[in-house]
Amino acid sequence: MLRSPLIATPVALMAAATHAAPGDLFDCTYKVAKTEWLPERILVFVEDGGNRAQVIDPLIQSTTGDWKDAKVSEVTGKKTALNWTVLVSSGGDNARFSFRWAGFENGKSTISSKAIGYTNQDNARGTCSKRRADQ
Repeated sequence: MLRSPLIATPVALMAAATHAAPGDLFDCTYKVAKTEWLPERILVFVEDGGNRAQVIDPLIQSTTGDWKDAKVSEVTGKKTALNWTVLVSSGGDNARFSFRWAGFENGKSTISSKAIGYTNQDNARGTCSKRRADQ
């Protein structure tokens, strides 16, 4: 996974990004092995009502340079869950990764990634701080 230079400054700047609608911004950190396709840090924006969500991490930053839309799969008082995919191109090869993220009321979080077409899956647990992202 892409690490250091992409995590410090750009992610800190993205935390200050504003969105068209009010919602919650989750700033999550994970302890991951260097061999895993998981971010050490991710920002997740969930619009009030759970109709729209966006994510950004160093992998998304390096491939698209901007927030990525995510599909909201669950929003309850205790849990918010999202899914998204990222296409990674390197040396003429393409790989599509499917991600699943869940943030819980108690500040805990899980994230998983799977290269589509392969059997292995990476998983991590972490924590999130949550703040309002109102205009």
